[in-house]
Amino acid sequence: MKFSMWFQSARARLLWIAVLSLFVPSAFAQQCNWWGTLYPLCESTQTGWGWEDNQSCISESTCTTQPPPYGVVDDTASSSSSSSSSSSGGSSSSSSSSNSSTGGGNCQAMCQWYQDDPRPLCENQNSGWGWENQQSCVGIDTCNSQTGDGGVITVCTGSSTSSSSSSSSSSSSSSSSSSGGSCPPTAITPYLQVNGAAWQETGSVAIFAGDSVRFGPHPNQDATWRWQGCGTGGTSREQTVSPSQNCSATSTFTNSCGTESTYVFNVAVSASSSSSSSSSSSSSGGTCGGGTPDATVTGGPGNYQVNGSAVGSNYFNAIISALNSVGYGGRVAVMADGSIGNNYIDLPSGITFEVCGTLDVGNVASRGAVQAISKSNVSIPFMKMTGSPYFGMRFADMNGLHLGQIDLRLSGGLGIRFERDLPGSTDVSMDYVYVSGTGNHGVETWNVDGLDIGTVVARDVGYAGLLLNNTRNATIGLVDGDNVATGTGYATLRFANENGRINGAYPTNIYVDRVISRGGGRGLFCVSNSGGAEINSIDFANNGNNSILIENCHNVRINGGEINGGGELRLSARDSFPNNSDITISNVTVSGTSVRESPCGINIDWINVNVFGGNYNVCN
Repeated sequence: MKFSMWFQSARARLLWIAVLSLFVPSAFAQQCNWWGTLYPLCESTQTGWGWEDNQSCISESTCTTQPPPYGVVDDTASSSSSSSSSSSGGSSSSSSSSNSSTGGGNCQAMCQWYQDDPRPLCENQNSGWGWENQQSCVGIDTCNSQTGDGGVITVCTGSSTSSSSSSSSSSSSSSSSSSGGSCPPTAITPYLQVNGAAWQETGSVAIFAGDSVRFGPHPNQDATWRWQGCGTGGTSREQTVSPSQNCSATSTFTNSCGTESTYVFNVAVSASSSSSSSSSSSSSGGTCGGGTPDATVTGGPGNYQVNGSAVGSNYFNAIISALNSVGYGGRVAVMADGSIGNNYIDLPSGITFEVCGTLDVGNVASRGAVQAISKSNVSIPFMKMTGSPYFGMRFADMNGLHLGQIDLRLSGGLGIRFERDLPGSTDVSMDYVYVSGTGNHGVETWNVDGLDIGTVVARDVGYAGLLLNNTRNATIGLVDGDNVATGTGYATLRFANENGRINGAYPTNIYVDRVISRGGGRGLFCVSNSGGAEINSIDFANNGNNSILIENCHNVRINGGEINGGGELRLSARDSFPNNSDITISNVTVSGTSVRESPCGINIDWINVNVFGGNYNVCN
């Protein structure tokens, strides 16, 4: 009965979409399907989010950076992505399952919710968490929306059993399983690599046209692998592609007893870099060290070269020599590995500086191992850094700064810092930042006006994963934190010190698509007269402190998501700042923890907030 109900509800949804597409093909023109939510397309704003006709809107160029099935909803085939699923890459929200058993065995589809024991799938709802048969359950679409190892699995008990289950997610990268053998499916852990940089444990990535992506899921076994989509194929576990448009790649693993598991990778492709850095005739073409850099550092300890000429045994001196050899608009590529010791690299204006080897760094008080202060048009397309710096990267008073694929695997210090007590920066962009092992924050901004971030992934970070202070006009794609801010009051994502405040008011100017947080301290923390923020989706589990704490903030919206266990969702206030105002929490499912508003704020809206296994104490 369960399986037929799932199938019928999913099939009904698809039929309804098909009917709508026949009779009202133009009804959704000029809209953006932003990770499942429709927003108007901007008419005047060319990039990022905007505010037109008294409502939020999304520029077409920003909308089309999402992977299928999201993007511009249009009745023509020219859209870069579609709101409906397609065989070329978009994964539909349909699901189908069947089971059979012989000889006393029994198999059923369940949800592997991250590291928890398998949970029942809901019979009467496809999204969110529910309460059925005197127990919590998970909607099949919600189950498949997880990143990492979670998803629908088949659990079999007894003997002589066979079962099958297949699902595809309407969200970002997803995993699902279908059992055709006599044992449970094997969980697939996603790994990918961009342009030969470090491996990332993720199933979603944003790249530029011309970049290469290498998929390398685990288990690291050359058993039976099968691939489809995004230019993949064959049976090799690792697949390398260079897509020119958004696409999805489906990997299927068959374990030793014949049971299959699948995982869907999603790749979002931008036509070209939006970097405001200086253009160089020796462009890399999207590859670290590619093209013809103006200066290249090669060699190894004891023998470094710049453009093939020996410059001595000191890695730091070789890099400085390369930087001094180029002028404004020049490009330096550091291909060699090495340590700069307790030194720091000061970048000039108009430079493109990329580190393709591994830059090991020491600690210089109040300095960044790599920094730029009071400069313009600086680009760091690639960076691989290890060590325990004071700051890994430090900036202030910048006009035009682009950080591309940044990989900081540190053993202390702070990852990326924009200074508090120096003039602010404008026109700052970060494509993808991975930061781990810091004793302080992963990424911290102060006084930035105009910030565009694709993804920040924080792992085992001492304080906040991404902390925005007194920053405005920011657009952020994904913030993903695991074991961030453990034992502290910080969070995977934190807004503080009048962040988002413009001329004494709080117009919506901080846009975040998705926040994921596992364990650690808080998931989301807004404090000290901050606000003007809209977060499209949250996905929090087992936070050691509040899953969400909104304290003395104004005009903050959370449009949907899930909280599973951990600390409570809390709206609070201190006497030192005005009380919370204009807060909207909507379409959030809270399981295994509580929701509390104390004291009561001003104009607080709780819309479709469902709590299971916890208390719900709010004022309206």
